[in-house]
Amino acid sequence: MSVYPFVFGLYPVLAMYADNIDQLTLETLVPPSLLALGLAGAALAALRWPCGSFRRAAIPAALFIVLFFTYGHIRQLFTAHRATHLLLIHGLLMGLTFAAVATAALLVRERTRAGSREGTRARYRAATKILNTVSIALLAMPAARILAYELRAPRRGDVVFESAAAPAPGDDGGVMPNILFLVPDRYPSRSTLLEIYDFDNSGFLDGLRDRGFYVAEESLCNYGRTDLSLAATLNMSYLDDLLDRPDERYLRRALYWAIQDSEVVSFLKARGYRYLHFGTWWHGTSRGRRADENYNLFLISGFGTMLYGTTLFSPIGSVLGFTSDREQWERETYKFDRLETLDTVPGPVFAFAHFLLPHEPYVFDRRGGFVGRREQFRRGVYKGFVGQVEYVNRRVLALADRLADASRPWVIIVQADEGPHPPHNFEETDRLQTLEAKFRILNAFYLPGKDSGELYADISPVNTFRLLFNLYFDTDYELLPDNSYLLQNTEPLDVTETVSY
Repeated sequence: MSVYPFVFGLYPVLAMYADNIDQLTLETLVPPSLLALGLAGAALAALRWPCGSFRRAAIPAALFIVLFFTYGHIRQLFTAHRATHLLLIHGLLMGLTFAAVATAALLVRERTRAGSREGTRARYRAATKILNTVSIALLAMPAARILAYELRAPRRGDVVFESAAAPAPGDDGGVMPNILFLVPDRYPSRSTLLEIYDFDNSGFLDGLRDRGFYVAEESLCNYGRTDLSLAATLNMSYLDDLLDRPDERYLRRALYWAIQDSEVVSFLKARGYRYLHFGTWWHGTSRGRRADENYNLFLISGFGTMLYGTTLFSPIGSVLGFTSDREQWERETYKFDRLETLDTVPGPVFAFAHFLLPHEPYVFDRRGGFVGRREQFRRGVYKGFVGQVEYVNRRVLALADRLADASRPWVIIVQADEGPHPPHNFEETDRLQTLEAKFRILNAFYLPGKDSGELYADISPVNTFRLLFNLYFDTDYELLPDNSYLLQNTEPLDVTETVSY
């Protein structure tokens, strides 16, 4: 039996997963693996008739699968400075691909001479055995790497934050508010926008204050990386125990479970809250495993997008209008639109909304229109970043206005996970400015029915839900020191004094 076309289809999926395994989990493999198997089956079925048998058809089918999944890697060998050159390269490579498959199909096509037929069949049986053996041996290499990692990797339930425990008698006798935790990824402080991007964001911050928000103007993130930052915030704790791991590959998996099984979600679900999760393409927040409802335009995952870029489908999809930039624009627009319907959702509700904005790619202009790849290059990084900041500003203010009229009060936290990477290389310019930009963040609170006197200018994300639960649920969490750590390998370096305002 000719299984090697299917095995050759699985190999690139498993190999790419093995290379990125610390940022993924096993269920990520299922959709692309099924698609790869289906593609191999379709190629085999399509070539069956011209080749005369499935055994013969397996050779050109396997060739097609190999060329299909290596297309993107081959394309990178050719430089194209103009769009017309790129089209010519794609046309040439696709033509060569299909010509090679057609030639292979003609070469293996069954001849009608009876005398040599049995010998030919014997040779094909031998070739099938060899190709089956080679393909399975090839697949065993990434499979062994995956197995070795998964046997040692942290599992669900292994990550526990005992330091977050506190007496929690329940609510304080009033109406439990809905809670929106909105995370605009890499949204910087006013000072960073002014000093690096030459953009004065005071109009937006004043707009928040006019609506009753407290803006923590000197807030710093606790860790300058998304997975570390969200894990600390959602577990109301520093990550000392997790960082005590010699291998960062296992740390990343532990951080994934820390985000997915967070203390904040456990606390609120125990009190009857419905958990709504608004996800990104990034695996860490693509979906909430414990969410009652997930909102994400999830055509393909980040892993799927990366794999897709290496295949023959990529240039075809671009011609048909499907690009990762367009998908990002549609996803983030969709999530903002769905957030504006939260005022109709029965509570109590906890909505966690992670937006990869103003994080690149810079696919939004200030009014929310789509910006294609060519226009992104023309506009440049500075204008592209500021345009997305302005778009987020407009949507956040509109959302705050809408939720202010809801029947159940909404607590709204707008808090970046980290600041941006400045558009220049800090090794060649200003390392201090780069660190300041990375740790200085937007952090704003709307706390209906409560005095904002307990908030302070440099409150950091690790204390967000400690303070919130004390105010609304009569808990007794102690506020932690507001520190910032830069991770060097797995060693946290305290940079609080270095990056403070």
